[in-house]
Amino acid sequence: MKQIISLLTLCAIIHAQQVVLTLDAPAANITGLATSADALWAVSSSETTVYRLDPQTGAIVSSFSCKADDDKLVPTGLGYAKERVYVAQWTGIVNGACRAFQYMPSGEYKGKTVLSC
Repeated sequence: MKQIISLLTLCAIIHAQQVVLTLDAPAANITGLATSADALWAVSSSETTVYRLDPQTGAIVSSFSCKADDDKLVPTGLGYAKERVYVAQWTGIVNGACRAFQYMPSGEYKGKTVLSC
């Protein structure tokens, strides 16, 4: 139910075409945002860190490192689904390495998937 209300609120904001809240970024180079029922998530490519934010205040609730096993990979996207945080990382080179890393909201690493980019 909360997701439906959040979606309706987002649609209302888009339709109204007005800014209702501005939050400071938790770090430089935010390359991905995602939402869950109770949080706003952000990933920083320069810090290789995922931040869980309070969606009303922008305060950092928690954070965890998402540094890949390959130093050439950089976080380029973020998603949240089924109680998991997904971090997309890419080398920035066409046909280069691309991975999706899966974490629990606590930051516990759950695995990775190799992608074709």
